[in-house]
Amino acid sequence: MAVIFNEQGLKDAEPPYVAQTYINHSAILYKLYMIGDQLYFVNRPSLPNYTIKDAMKDTHFFHTWDVSKQNLSVYMDKIDFDDSCKTEGQALPCDEKLRKIAVSIRKTLGMDLLGIDVIMEERTGRYGIIDVNAFPGYKGTPNFFSDLQDYILRKLKEKDESTLLKE
Repeated sequence: MAVIFNEQGLKDAEPPYVAQTYINHSAILYKLYMIGDQLYFVNRPSLPNYTIKDAMKDTHFFHTWDVSKQNLSVYMDKIDFDDSCKTEGQALPCDEKLRKIAVSIRKTLGMDLLGIDVIMEERTGRYGIIDVNAFPGYKGTPNFFSDLQDYILRKLKEKDESTLLKE
């Protein structure tokens, strides 16, 4: 993937292309993981903010698997992860809004196991959904295996009960 800053940078990329506007988001990615009704929030480092001065830079190439790592050091600006939500002027995400986003996507897609990557635009505080994953890694979620096991057992029990009601 690449962040292209100017028209000259277009020559650096090869088709096929997917283009979208870059949103400054204080280098923070909010990963939402769902297991049934259970929702987890995990903050991760992300791409840095860019300014108009960056328009003179060369194209910034990166691999998506390098972007949201806890100990990010390749390609991206480092941030103090413990202080990532304390950036001056940066609004904090609203857990209830993130919950509404996750529940809405879960209901719309009819999926009980999913991951959603969300950013929050630095200037306006608006949320942007940048990815929905059918098979997320759930990294950083506490008790993942026991919660997944509970979810599967609950689903099996519901299926057994509905089968008994049909008989």
